[in-house]
Amino acid sequence: MSTVSHRRARAADVPRLIEIHRRAVRDLGSAYYTDRQIEAWAAEAREDAYPVVGSDVLLVAECDDDILGFGQLSLERPEISKLFVDPVSAGDGIGTSLLAELERFAAERGISELFLDASLNAANFYHRNGYTYGEMLNKYLPVDGGEVVFPALRMEKKRIDRD
Repeated sequence: MSTVSHRRARAADVPRLIEIHRRAVRDLGSAYYTDRQIEAWAAEAREDAYPVVGSDVLLVAECDDDILGFGQLSLERPEISKLFVDPVSAGDGIGTSLLAELERFAAERGISELFLDASLNAANFYHRNGYTYGEMLNKYLPVDGGEVVFPALRMEKKRIDRD
């Protein structure tokens, strides 16, 4: 694989971000969630869910002009609100590099701790990257005119370094 680079997302990237989001949810989350939960989670991937302008930081990881993954950091909360990698690149270090880049971005702005709500399939990934397990939570996602309970795990990293 060629070198992976990171950059801020652009409006033209949004269709690819939606594709990655949905593929990752369906391919990587299916061992942890029901079909109904997966479809509600995948439905969150819509055009207005990827702020390319504003107070959130939306980064993409790309190689040879192809976006392999993306991550979103809310500076106001401070929280990692999204981190998805195309399943064909899962395990290649793309998620780790994106997470490190988001953490570096946060540290440069004086943020010393970050939070996130990890899906059950991603909790071990975050733990390997220095996040501690917190409480289990139930999120409620809209589906078919109702709601579905979506279990997640609150996690935090107390010391963000400027590497």
